[in-house]
Order: sequence, then structure tokens, then C-alpha cells
Amino acid sequence: MNQEKIGKFIAECRKNKKLTQQELAEKLNVSDKSISRWENGKTMMDISLFEPLCNELDITINELLKGEKINNKKNTNKMSIETLINYSKYKNIRNKRLVLSILFVMSLSPMFLNQYGGLRGVQEISGLINILNPFGILSILMFILGIWFPFKNNKISKIFGACGVLGIVVSEIYNYFTWYITNITGEFSLYNSIQFAFPEFYIGLLISILMVVVYFSIDKIVKN
Repeated sequence: MNQEKIGKFIAECRKNKKLTQQELAEKLNVSDKSISRWENGKTMMDISLFEPLCNELDITINELLKGEKINNKKNTNKMSIETLINYSKYKNIRNKRLVLSILFVMSLSPMFLNQYGGLRGVQEISGLINILNPFGILSILMFILGIWFPFKNNKISKIFGACGVLGIVVSEIYNYFTWYITNITGEFSLYNSIQFAFPEFYIGLLISILMVVVYFSIDKIVKN
């Protein structure tokens, strides 16, 4: 589904009907800004507006979602059902992407707080070291790639996204054990990790783990 193509088609049909954006908006009981966003391909209208919009523009739902006039009118009802099903799937996928992206950003927010140090004269260290390293940056890039640049094989996209959320957890745990080694003790030590880690670290780690759970459960959380 080409949202930009649909927007241009709406604009073309509106102009053919000699309607302004404001006039069309009044007929549909929406704002003219909504019409503008549709025509610019930035958003899609709610499914409840399909029929009234098509009636005003004298087009079919199939033509609306294809973004062009359809000469062959046979099996129109069947096509309408299939088109609406495809649109519902498109909206569902888009909703999942938005939900996952928002939750992923929220899961990274504790890293803006100091998470290490502050004891025995040790300098406080921001949790940003968990992501501002090659492993953390790679995890973020893999998440974005899997969510917003999907592969034809959906499993590959899901694997990339999974590697992204899991990678953040691994990066946090790795830094938990290693951030102080070169400057303080020179050795791995669970005792020192516990001594030098702030509560913010454990909160951030818990949120990141919850993000992993949500990622693998999102198909059940975001319904059609």
C-alpha cells in the first residue's frame, strides 16, 4: 500500500470535484489539517471515513486504497473485502512498529541517569556507556533495521529486532561487570559490581528485560 500515491489520488479527485480542503473537511466533519496530512501521504484516515470520503469524491474503496481509477469493475465486492483486509493488516503492522519504537525508546531512558560509581571517591558514570559503545550502537541499529526496514521474510525482520532488544540487555550486563576494571580494580568482581552500581542500573536493566518480553509478546498485545 503506497500511502503517498493514495494521498495524491485524494488530492486529484478533490480538485476534480472542485472542492477545497476546507470544504471537503466540513463534509467529513474533520479538520482541513487532516485532509492536508492525507494528501501529503503523512497519515491515513480512519477506516470509518472510507465510505463517506469515497462518496464525496465519487470513487470506490478499492480505487481509494489503490490510489488510482479502476477500469474493470467486476468482482468489486470481493475486491473491497480483500482491500479492507489488506488495509487492516497494514494498519496493524504500523501500530506494532510505533508501539515497539516508543517502548524501546522508553526502555533506554534510565541510561540518561548516573548508574555507576559514587562510592569511595569513584567518579559517577552515566548509564549512557551502556549504549554509547560499538555493541550498544549496533543493537540500536539492528532494532531500527528490523522494525522500520522489514525484509520480505518476516522472520528475518523479527530476528533483527530481537537482536536489538537482547543486545541492549547484554550490553548493560557486560558494562556492569567491566566498566571499572581498567581504572580501579583490574579484575572482574561481582562484589565490586554490586558495590559500585546505583539502583538506577537495576531499574534500567529490569525495564530492558521487560522490553524483551514485550517484543516477543507484541503479536498478542497489539490486536488487529
